[in-house]
Amino acid sequence: MMNDRKKWMVLGVVLLAFLGTLFGLLRMRTPDKPPVLKVFLSEQVAKEGVLGTYTWTSLGQMVEADSDHPSTFIYEEAQRIEASQGQKIYLAPKASKDPLVFQALAVEVYEKGSQELINKVDFVRQEEAVVVSVEEEEGTYVYVVHMAFEGKGDAYYGLEVQVDVQDYPVEELLTLKTPYVGDHGQVGKILSLLPPPGAGYQQRFLSLDTQREPFGLTGYYEAKEEFKNHLIFPDEEGTNQVYKNMERNALAIFSLVDNAGWVTFQVRQSPSQGTLEEKAYEGKVTFYRKDFEEHHGELDQVLLDETLFPRKED
Repeated sequence: MMNDRKKWMVLGVVLLAFLGTLFGLLRMRTPDKPPVLKVFLSEQVAKEGVLGTYTWTSLGQMVEADSDHPSTFIYEEAQRIEASQGQKIYLAPKASKDPLVFQALAVEVYEKGSQELINKVDFVRQEEAVVVSVEEEEGTYVYVVHMAFEGKGDAYYGLEVQVDVQDYPVEELLTLKTPYVGDHGQVGKILSLLPPPGAGYQQRFLSLDTQREPFGLTGYYEAKEEFKNHLIFPDEEGTNQVYKNMERNALAIFSLVDNAGWVTFQVRQSPSQGTLEEKAYEGKVTFYRKDFEEHHGELDQVLLDETLFPRKED
């Protein structure tokens, strides 16, 4: 009789241990909150959304978590993406264990710090990602993504998106003012200090035309390695934000280089290999001093206009 009791006690202990292990394994395989939202602009540009309010069911228990509005979150570098108007952003929830069946319910856009909705973005499903196109003009925005997960619940995520944001080191630029396009050193420094016109742009080369009037210069932009084949080019109609930013950079050059009559910017979709290859540049736009003078008048002091040239913050 005593032996039977001991056997049952041993079996009970073993059963409890087994159930404990099984419950632990279930907890390991069952996420107790929504998955991380991965955000991609290219294969090499990857960020993460910030989890906000959610409702989640795990092992029969439902958890409700409330947060502030994502437009008021503080975003770190890993949660902030730089994009150009027209570029695509890919949103993909990544579970730590088994994949989850999900559906995007909405993607809303707010100005950072404001809870006033400014846009509801259309999106498409592409395999395991939701794809949205950036429609906003220059500014800093928060994209709020609402997703539902089959059998689990729903969640809101926030992501800071900086769209074609430019700022200018005006005081430093003013020290480089020169009467001559042919002043290669000063003109090169000016061009290097101007903000890139779009996400993923970098300026590498410069050529000067001083043979006959009107004198001018050409600045060459190319994609950073991680943005290869993802640049947005200036449009021919002059309506997209990259064009507008190039136009503003040209205006800055005319203000600083007295005898510059025209400025051309050329763009290529891939990084150069250290040499200037003219045929590799697929995009091109040219601006003329006379057109700016017709609109702005004298250009000498135009760089001081903070509405045109936002200051670079220290």
